[in-house]
Amino acid sequence: MQGIEFETRESDRQRTATATEVLCSAEIKRSRHIPKSVRAEVWKRDEGTCVFVEPGSGRSCGSNFGLEWDHIMEFSKGGDSNAPNLRLLCRQHNNQRRIWEAELV
Repeated sequence: MQGIEFETRESDRQRTATATEVLCSAEIKRSRHIPKSVRAEVWKRDEGTCVFVEPGSGRSCGSNFGLEWDHIMEFSKGGDSNAPNLRLLCRQHNNQRRIWEAELV
């Protein structure tokens, strides 16, 4: 009888460990942290400038002042912190984008 009880407890521990591992890996995947290698890749791709393009004229901003990491698909809506989903925007255009998107809703 004790053997069966012990096996059940061991099995519960294994289930708990597995659930904890899954939770931890999900937390790592959904981190807002942008790894240094990803930041370097985005910085190089965007040439260290704001990549905002004005819809009417097609002119790009090109500012290198007050740059921010912008998630193209918002992190809160499932966007990842990887190079294809990140871009550099100056503070003004990053804020302008948020206001413009809020007006669309």
